[in-house]
Amino acid sequence: MDDVLSRTADSGQTDDVMETLKVLKSSHPQAKLGEIDTATRFVLALLKRRYPDLPLASEKVLTMASTIAQSLVEDPVASERMRLLWAQLS
Repeated sequence: MDDVLSRTADSGQTDDVMETLKVLKSSHPQAKLGEIDTATRFVLALLKRRYPDLPLASEKVLTMASTIAQSLVEDPVASERMRLLWAQLS
């Protein structure tokens, strides 16, 4: 996960992540990023932003997004990083 985050930051994709978080937080102000549903919405929104032609309603994509979200929530390092990014938006 650290490698993925490092490569993402190096490639300038951090702006996509922050913009996606801003939109998610403004549309769901009571949401908590540590919840699977919120993390799944984040993953789907980021996928939509980066891959606009991806069929987000397909079962495979929804399963993939849910799996990624669960990993983000359950991994202590990733979870803490996401929490800090989320907190920056307050």
